Amino acid sequence: MRFSARVAAALLVAVGVLANAAPVWSQDSVRYRVDSPFIRDRHGRAVFFHGVNAVWKRPPYFPPSTLFGAPKSKSYFDARDARFLARHGLNLVRLGNLFVGTEPKRDRFDDTYLDKTESITKMLARRDIAVQIDFHQDMWHERYEGEGFPDWATTVPATNCCGFPGNYLTPGVTGAFERLWQNDDNLWQEYADAWAYVAERFRDEPNLIGYDFLNEPWPGAQYESCMNPAGCPQFDTEYLQPFMEKMIAAVRTKDRDNIVWWDPHVITNSGAKNNVGVVDPIADPADNQGISFHIYCIAGSESTPVRPSDDPSCPETEKVAVANQLEAAERNRSTLMLTEFGATDDDEELRRATRLADKAMTSWAYWHYGTWKDPTTTGTGGAQSLWKDDLERPRSLKQKKADILIRTYPHAVAGTPKSFRFHPRRRSRLFRLVYDADASIRPPTVVFVPVARHYGGRYRVEVTGDAKVTSRANARFLKLRNTGGGNVTVTVRRVRRPARS
Repeated sequence: MRFSARVAAALLVAVGVLANAAPVWSQDSVRYRVDSPFIRDRHGRAVFFHGVNAVWKRPPYFPPSTLFGAPKSKSYFDARDARFLARHGLNLVRLGNLFVGTEPKRDRFDDTYLDKTESITKMLARRDIAVQIDFHQDMWHERYEGEGFPDWATTVPATNCCGFPGNYLTPGVTGAFERLWQNDDNLWQEYADAWAYVAERFRDEPNLIGYDFLNEPWPGAQYESCMNPAGCPQFDTEYLQPFMEKMIAAVRTKDRDNIVWWDPHVITNSGAKNNVGVVDPIADPADNQGISFHIYCIAGSESTPVRPSDDPSCPETEKVAVANQLEAAERNRSTLMLTEFGATDDDEELRRATRLADKAMTSWAYWHYGTWKDPTTTGTGGAQSLWKDDLERPRSLKQKKADILIRTYPHAVAGTPKSFRFHPRRRSRLFRLVYDADASIRPPTVVFVPVARHYGGRYRVEVTGDAKVTSRANARFLKLRNTGGGNVTVTVRRVRRPARS
């Protein structure tokens, strides 16, 4: 989550700068392989995901839904949402599956809770939407006005002062995380056992894109050492990396195939360096891992809070944050996924983040699908949501936000992508993809095109190089078959209608 103005002053001082078309993939193509910097499907195509976060942070830690007996008028996530996402090319959900729900009592896993995650996962699979399972946390536990960890793993007294995210800086939350990093009470093993249990349960789900181990790790008592552009190599090397490697090893005892995702510490969101792997690359026996990272600019100060689009330092801070993760990905042979950005109705901020993701050729998940009674967000009111009213879907969709997030992009590339870019503010809605075709890959390159939203129902395609269009005119899924092994450029433009005489 974004750090608000309450914490901004402290951090800034320390940091300085801180479906009428065939699906893209089907249930018989169940595995994804990291080929750094890309993810590839079983056919060898580079695949990309655009989607949303869906995390219910309060008991019962899953969204009220018609899937679980809630009436439609009180259902926050159901088949309507799967249809909406699929229709608009949003092919990923980062799905909250909290540690507290998974292991509410020490050494006792709650299969009834995991049944709820499985039901949502299968519902999304029917619409060919990938799921990343997320052990989400913010400020550790309800005791600290946060969420994530169970009572049995929470022993430090609360010293709350400032809500979210200010309580991160209190002795209570700092102490809770320090217990984790010092592995007090064998917490690493307990957390690893929970992940192994989840991996065994979900490893064969056809739409699984992997496991996100720990949302936004807080460095505990060492946080001040991380609040600078160089980050905190000692914390990353001696604590965070071994912890993540412990989780990877545990999952690999049950799931040898699916991608595992590790998060850098939370201060990297705002430009501190990710130093994981500076001594040795992160260890994964399957060599199939990725970095789940976030970008949120700390805008303004405590006395003069401003929107990120109004803070002149934010564009550079966000560029640095992405560049740092690209460097870490190369060092660790990882792929990248921007699993959080947004939490805002600030159009310029959303344009900037999605433009950066295009440039980095990384998949993303917007924060958040709905307001969802979120207790730990700085997207005040309903700012973080796609909806004006969570329970009035889809008619309450925020159209301006949708125009930015629902965009033309490649779902799958039969070769090696070189660049892609969508220009939502140009009248032509120009999209261009450049890639090196791989003649050995038989399935097509697939580009999602929001025909009605951005192109008035008609678009023109221009292709140069070793590929030809095989889809019908103006299809939502533009398909191209390789005709050789050379360079390909694909351009999509809106068709200008002739002026009336």
